[in-house]
Amino acid sequence: MRIELKVEKEMITHDYKIEIFIKADVSKKSVKDWLPSALSEGDWKYKVVKLYSTDVTPIDRESPSYKWLKDMDTNDKYTEES
Repeated sequence: MRIELKVEKEMITHDYKIEIFIKADVSKKSVKDWLPSALSEGDWKYKVVKLYSTDVTPIDRESPSYKWLKDMDTNDKYTEES
């Protein structure tokens, strides 16, 4: 008899600033109208016509420039701090 134990690993997070350049379908809604829901619902790939470039930069949430991240996390019980 073989018994397997599954151990969930603790999530490790880090904050990033992500800048993108895209061509988008705006025939029904502007990007500012559909982007937030598209990112969370996975509709992103259907709205973006072409991805030109990405820039991913790690950020330090302890920096005064990003104090707002900690403020948002404080108000969001589902977000764990990095």
